[in-house]
Amino acid sequence: MALAEVSAVRAEAVSAVNVRPNSVADLAVLRETMGDRLLVVDGIQGFGVVDLDWTLADALVMGGQKWLPARWGAGFRGVVIEGVGASTAAAGWLDRC
Repeated sequence: MALAEVSAVRAEAVSAVNVRPNSVADLAVLRETMGDRLLVVDGIQGFGVVDLDWTLADALVMGGQKWLPARWGAGFRGVVIEGVGASTAAAGWLDRC
């Protein structure tokens, strides 16, 4: 079943980089095919090292220990919802993010 065929879906969550089968998500294609649904991207495997247009995501979440030489437990999130006019970003340690 294609995502476009499911009208009740409000958001799609994807990993930007998948170790199996070593693939990088095409965020532009996902954004184009999703319409007004929210695109939530897990960037832990690629943020800081993979050249992607991260601004295509409505929400971007990641830990910092992979490619952003942060300590274990550091996390980041950014959320922008254009239609609602909401924007938020946070960095934190363990449960403070």
